[in-house]
Amino acid sequence: MREKCSIYYKNGREHLYDELAKLDTLIHLQVLRFRDLFSQEHKNRMAGLCIEDDDVDRVMEKKQKNRKEPEKRASIKQVESVREKVSKKVKNSLKQGIYLPLYHLARIFQLTPFELDIVLVCLAPELDVKYEKLYAYLQDDVTKKSPAVYLILDLLCNVEEERIDARACFFNQSPLLKYQLVRFMEESQSKPLISRCVKLDDRIVNFLLEQNVMDSDFEISSFAKIINPTRDWSSVVMGDDLNERLSRLKEEFFKKGERGTIIFYLKGPYGVGKKLTAEAFCYEMKLPMIIVDMNELLMSSNDSQSKMSVEKNINRLFRETLLQPAAIYLEHFDNLVSDNPREIHYQNVFVRALEEFSFVTFLAGEKSWNPLAPLKKLPFIKIEFSIPTFLLRKQLWKCDLYKCFV
Repeated sequence: MREKCSIYYKNGREHLYDELAKLDTLIHLQVLRFRDLFSQEHKNRMAGLCIEDDDVDRVMEKKQKNRKEPEKRASIKQVESVREKVSKKVKNSLKQGIYLPLYHLARIFQLTPFELDIVLVCLAPELDVKYEKLYAYLQDDVTKKSPAVYLILDLLCNVEEERIDARACFFNQSPLLKYQLVRFMEESQSKPLISRCVKLDDRIVNFLLEQNVMDSDFEISSFAKIINPTRDWSSVVMGDDLNERLSRLKEEFFKKGERGTIIFYLKGPYGVGKKLTAEAFCYEMKLPMIIVDMNELLMSSNDSQSKMSVEKNINRLFRETLLQPAAIYLEHFDNLVSDNPREIHYQNVFVRALEEFSFVTFLAGEKSWNPLAPLKKLPFIKIEFSIPTFLLRKQLWKCDLYKCFV
């Protein structure tokens, strides 16, 4: 039994520790290269402004010794050995059904192994302050505690051609930046790309540590909340045709436990059961539901800076649906149904978010809305709710359910 357990990870933390051990080996190799480039005399002249060799040796628990080429070759071999070990254990863990957040993040956002290593380099200082000292040492600047692009490339690339190609990982349309997994530090915005320092998004740090709480950055909590639905179809008074249609959709788009993509537009006046229907659907699918007040989200978005903030919040909300995973319910979505350029702009932002992140989305409103052309490529279901008859309202009040339809 002991031997069997050693070939896979018990949990995500074990996997993370092994990945950090791999990073430590890469850092050790880079330390050897760095000391070949800078003489001790240079270090003496920079006393107090750089991290000393002895400090790094203590942090890395290495004794001072003459570092020759054999030690570099040994470090390279060790990196390869650790990579192989981690890869095998990850495969075995997945076969065992073990949840590995780092692997799951890569799958959600389709990250390459190289991009995942970038995430790891940026995660390390969030877990152990020793990495701040090591990064400052390798960047020859005691104030530079976050990794710059050039340091990341030094750690992860073996030849110059790899470094040039890898720069693309830090372009705006790369998965790391497009999905806001990492960001450039503000103080380095005006610097060349390779000199800009990189930080892992706080929400992603929490996700990798399995602290899966909804993002509070950008004051998302002021216009969104997440709930665990508690009401099933028996709580919804609806016609047999609608009940049958929703049940069929559930079976069609979520076959064999695999969750697909579906977008609903729920049209009807206030109080007819749009939100309760969405909640019951999510209850059947065992999905949390993020409820967003569109009025609050779009408030104070007249100037360009506010518009950028709103766009970031929209993308972070939809990103959250994948991280949880959860459905999303957009109240008052029909406020965007207009010929006004501002509303058309935000419609386009939502369409792009749906294309990138779409999972289970409920758009709710009172006005009729036909989706923009790009959205028609995605499964789109329009459901119209009518005002309940007097007899039905009477029945709902008796069951104390009518107030739940709001």
